[in-house]
Amino acid sequence: MNDLKIKTVKNIGFNALSNIAKFFLSAGASIILAKRLSPSDYGVVGFAMIFINFLSRFSDLGITDAVIQRNQLDDRGLYTGYTTKFILGIVVFAVVFLLAPLAKLFFDNSAIENVIKVLSISFIISTFGFLPTCLLTRELNYKKLIIPQLSSAVVNSGLSIILALKGFSYWSIVLANIAGAVISVLVVNFIHPVKIKFKFDKILFREFMRFGGNLFLAGLIIFLNFNADNFVIGTVIGSIGLGLYAIAFNWGSMISGRLYEVVHSVLFPTFSRFQNDTKKLKESYLRVLEYITFIGVITNVTLLLCSQDFLYYVLGRGTVKWMPALMTFQIMLIYGIIRTFLEPIANVLLALGESKLLLKSNIITGAFELSLLYPVTKYYGIEGVAILVTLSYSLNYFILFPFLKKSIDLKYSDIWSFVKPTIISVVFIVALVSFTKGFMDASLFSFIQKLILSVIGYAVFYNAITEWKLLKETTSLIGSIRIKTVE
Repeated sequence: MNDLKIKTVKNIGFNALSNIAKFFLSAGASIILAKRLSPSDYGVVGFAMIFINFLSRFSDLGITDAVIQRNQLDDRGLYTGYTTKFILGIVVFAVVFLLAPLAKLFFDNSAIENVIKVLSISFIISTFGFLPTCLLTRELNYKKLIIPQLSSAVVNSGLSIILALKGFSYWSIVLANIAGAVISVLVVNFIHPVKIKFKFDKILFREFMRFGGNLFLAGLIIFLNFNADNFVIGTVIGSIGLGLYAIAFNWGSMISGRLYEVVHSVLFPTFSRFQNDTKKLKESYLRVLEYITFIGVITNVTLLLCSQDFLYYVLGRGTVKWMPALMTFQIMLIYGIIRTFLEPIANVLLALGESKLLLKSNIITGAFELSLLYPVTKYYGIEGVAILVTLSYSLNYFILFPFLKKSIDLKYSDIWSFVKPTIISVVFIVALVSFTKGFMDASLFSFIQKLILSVIGYAVFYNAITEWKLLKETTSLIGSIRIKTVE
């Protein structure tokens, strides 16, 4: 068990390094693109991605997770999964290409058709990375998995900046996205070459679909929850409104999204190893919650405290171009904090084989959001949509927690004991920054001062009240990893 713990920590470390690099690449590119592109450009790409991301669910149907989760995987199972994935990719590409002209019926920019057609190529590209990615994930070999991820991020970010500076408008994002996907597939196949073969076993296919089917439906509903807002905003308000909302949502959920990629993608295969040990599962869940809230909450709170300066000086380049998104941005930062607290629960459910409960939760929250989305958009604009999305997502906690209480004996007091230092430290930082605002003028330099004050003040205060607990544990784990490496 200690070996698994060390391996998990090492994988999280590799993922962390990868995602820190990807975050800075993505954030840097996003800042430059926000200065070069218009809200309408962002709106075109955002609306196109709704169609692409929706149909991407049908290009997998949970097959990837089913292959990764399977206890014993031979060539028959692996290549049955690949054959299914390949067929789905071709079919979905053809469907998207044929249906792309219909997008013009819902959107106020005729460029949407060609953008969707170009992005649909990614469905075919992704099939060629299926085999090596599944095998590396099953091996928990995240040291190698980060290489294609970083390669893709470098190409995507770098090319999008170059094309934007050359005046390619929204095409800078689209073409860079395709180029990044190609690089990722080429690199992962170079690192872990796997011979491509086609096999199909009906029995194994049905087993994969039983596990993956619920995940697919849950993922489909999650997608609707995450993208129905974009669709309705694009249809009712138009490309400019969607562009403003996209900036607010992307930055508001960026940190929680990166944390998910860093931690939770590692936890699913790891938690599955001790799915029958509920005590260990509970301890691991609470420890993960403690670590990710320590990082995730302060980043969003810091941006919340400096949100106006961020939109004006960083994204707007000293202009008010993005200021109409201010309130929406602030609401989405709160949404990002809620996501940070909630997302570890999904890995516990999957480890326990409770994909049906995850599906049920998403159906309920999705129904709540979709039933109110159109009137809220029409009468309250993007700010109203941001509030609705936040409330809808929060419902998951009230649905899922009773199950955790019953299955792994999780109590509210358990959660509070692990997140209490984070909450207390955030209150301290909010009070500190609010007090010092009166002594700072409105400038880029003052914005940077507030960022530094928030981060350093939080880290020092948190560690002071916890007697440097996280630092000591991290140091101990690093020491164990070094000893294991030497051995």
